Amino acid sequence: MPEAAAVAIRPSVRDNGIMAIDDMLCMHCGACVGTCPTNAIFLNEVYLTFNEDCTQCGMCVKVCPVGAIDYPRGHKLATMR
Repeated sequence: MPEAAAVAIRPSVRDNGIMAIDDMLCMHCGACVGTCPTNAIFLNEVYLTFNEDCTQCGMCVKVCPVGAIDYPRGHKLATMR
């Protein structure tokens, strides 16, 4: 019996090392933008983006109603869930 292939990140998840965003889940509601204490989140017609001002405080992760935002792969809090 062949070995199971390693599970890859869902293709809809963008992980740029700042935060990971699941573009298929994101509803573009803007809740994360309003809660960011450093104004590091930008919402345009297509993508949610984070800039280098992001401190990975997790406020956006907590407020996202659909769980579209998470810590990037390898982040200590991403492995604690």
